[in-house]
Amino acid sequence: MTAGSAVFLFVLVLATGFFSLNVQRLVSYLRLGYGENRTDHPLTRLKNVLVIGIAQKKIFRDPVAGPMHALIFWGFMVLTAGTIEIVIAGVFPRFSFAVLLPDALYRAYSLSQDVFALLVIGAVGFALYRRLFLHPKRLEGDNLEHTDALIILSMIMGLMVTLLLFTSLLLVVQPDAFGAEKAVSRPLAGIFGTFLSPAAANGGYHVFWWMHALLILVFLNYLPYSKHLHVVVEEPPRRILVHRVRALHRRVSREHHRQAAQPA
Repeated sequence: MTAGSAVFLFVLVLATGFFSLNVQRLVSYLRLGYGENRTDHPLTRLKNVLVIGIAQKKIFRDPVAGPMHALIFWGFMVLTAGTIEIVIAGVFPRFSFAVLLPDALYRAYSLSQDVFALLVIGAVGFALYRRLFLHPKRLEGDNLEHTDALIILSMIMGLMVTLLLFTSLLLVVQPDAFGAEKAVSRPLAGIFGTFLSPAAANGGYHVFWWMHALLILVFLNYLPYSKHLHVVVEEPPRRILVHRVRALHRRVSREHHRQAAQPA
């Protein structure tokens, strides 16, 4: 284990411990409720998870904000795999999913990290633009709620930008670190390589890697105090899986009729 890995492990243990304390607090709130069977209608529940939870069917009723929210959600799901790899590699530097996955599957995974990072940057940029300049009425909550959303969006943007930056700088130093599947990072590496020496690129790689890793841990520990806590504890597929089936269908039906009644 390198000195950097030891430091990261220490920070990771502290952050994980703090997060665990918050999880215990949240679980204690859940225990105030009462048990209820949510295992009936398994096929209906599975269908709802796929159609409403993962495909985000309901969110597309808003033709503007719907695709934006769906991209952020899908990016969250895809990039979580990359986050796991980064955290493990922070402790064990030689670790990579490349040693576990077939080459074709790893390349597809590697491509997904670049592509979704760019898509999420676009979606979050649009979300920030709407909140800061367009001010849709339904987003104008109190100051605390507005500030919380800006903090979350800014951290997501920071995660995506630092991910692409440290990957592209690594490619400047080690062009064979990844293949051609790095469709965003490799062109960036070509740009950086025109004015950065290998030593400067290596230094930048470590700076942005640490920024990304620390942002992951800060984001994780901020969520329990945020209205966006559902990103972790109430992720849509899981929430829909344990939802009251009839109540969910009634809600979807009401929203469908309300939208149909609106003038085109």
